[in-house]
Amino acid sequence: MPQETIDTAGLRLTFALAPWDQDIRGAPAAAIQSLEVRQSDLAEQDFARFLVWCRTHGVRFVTARLPHHQIDAVGFLEQVGFRFVELNYRPHTKTLVRYAAADGVLIRPATEDDMVTVASVAAQVFQATRFTADTRLSRDVNSQRYRSWALAAFCNPDQGVFVGFRQGTFAAFFVVERPSVNTIHWSLVAMDPALAGRGFAGDVWSTMLVHHRADGVDTVSTSISSLNVSAMNLYVSLGFSFPEPSVTLHWLPT
Repeated sequence: MPQETIDTAGLRLTFALAPWDQDIRGAPAAAIQSLEVRQSDLAEQDFARFLVWCRTHGVRFVTARLPHHQIDAVGFLEQVGFRFVELNYRPHTKTLVRYAAADGVLIRPATEDDMVTVASVAAQVFQATRFTADTRLSRDVNSQRYRSWALAAFCNPDQGVFVGFRQGTFAAFFVVERPSVNTIHWSLVAMDPALAGRGFAGDVWSTMLVHHRADGVDTVSTSISSLNVSAMNLYVSLGFSFPEPSVTLHWLPT
């Protein structure tokens, strides 16, 4: 969507409509992409221009995600009514040679026959998210959002869906993007909840990384909420590096 900018003596703010979040409240949504507070005594009145833009576009839900070190900007958003919901991490690994495929684990591209299974897992498993943490939002909307996200990936030319099996049983799915020839981003990944907590994730994830290595990839990244402790532990155990997190805040106009 086209990016909007407010650039004044008090602040510099970039934002845009966020159609992928529209189902959160059944109305247009927006995302704040960057914020620089220049003069705190002027910033709030200048920010009012953003509120006018929201009313003009019928926006009922706004997400802001700012670098963790921007304490002043985060504090300003909280001052004007935004609520902190999570830290977001984008861990990555650049040493795919360290990983080994696990016996009994198969990775393959997903087919239409996998759609029902992938959608069902997506609807069940994502329960530690920024949408479930914000008690003002419906958990049903959270489940539907991830189900729709997974299904949409099957027809998105910029994404691919892979499925993993352990001993012939469905174990996990991976929605992947390839921003460059040598780079993969896992935008949505999940283990079947029926297998969760049994120590299988490391084998499936490592085998997926070997699959990428064989395809000429040398860097893999993903996105994790600080609310998802089990995923955090998994990526630490796999040796992923964790850069500075971003702070995620929500605003729901009354």
